[in-house]
Amino acid sequence: MRIRIEPIMAGSDPFHLEVNPEDTIRDVKRMIVAQHLPDIRVEQFDLNYRHKLLKPSETLILSRHRRGRSNPSSHYPTAAHRRDLRRLKSPVKEALN
Repeated sequence: MRIRIEPIMAGSDPFHLEVNPEDTIRDVKRMIVAQHLPDIRVEQFDLNYRHKLLKPSETLILSRHRRGRSNPSSHYPTAAHRRDLRRLKSPVKEALN
């Protein structure tokens, strides 16, 4: 089963990953890290739990971990940014407003 992986990082293109139907988000994260993409966090706005199973139609959003404040000039997605993204991903809520 192929799922779409969409990084929220400058210069990163979406890509597809071959996963098993029984794989969880945690398994997918391990696969991504194993493919030499270090320091990656998998964010899934449609699923609440990392151990839930994936559906083929779902897109995983990736962002980098924010590690301390050693380089404050570098841009990482903030909690507010993720909240905005979550709002964007909800067409039902948009229709109700």
